[in-house]
Amino acid sequence: MSIDSPEASSQLFANIPGTAGRKRLEFFDRTAMPEVEIENGEQYCEYPENVPESADLHAFHDGLCAVQTLYADHEENGLSLGCYYFPPNIEFPRHWHDCDQIVVVVEGSVSLGRTVLKPGAGYYTKAGTTYTFKVGPAGVRILEFRAVSNFRTVFVEDKPEKYVKP
Repeated sequence: MSIDSPEASSQLFANIPGTAGRKRLEFFDRTAMPEVEIENGEQYCEYPENVPESADLHAFHDGLCAVQTLYADHEENGLSLGCYYFPPNIEFPRHWHDCDQIVVVVEGSVSLGRTVLKPGAGYYTKAGTTYTFKVGPAGVRILEFRAVSNFRTVFVEDKPEKYVKP
């Protein structure tokens, strides 16, 4: 059987873990995909003990973030690429994730400490890295790439007043 035959090409990757039965090439178009507001976002996060009893987390998360899931391999908990929008002047409390991430600014701006990131700029955080960010006056749209589709967001900010939108 020649390598150019359909039988050979379908068997070429048959013994490589994670490739059986999965598409090798998938397309997405951010401009054609719906943007979905994350409803009840508080249920997907963890907080310091005093925060849920002292802050209105539902009000904080309501309208806080919209997402376009461009790619997610939920079955294998594999790669994910999301496009997130945060409205102007939001200061996101200190938190960390249980996976590495790469973030690239697409529109608007975001500040991490004294560093202001504009379209084309980005950052990498290693799993467990605690950080906060402040969204610029025009809002921000970012691409987030992760090696997993299912991840945790753990807030460490214990001041309830930090969970209030401007």
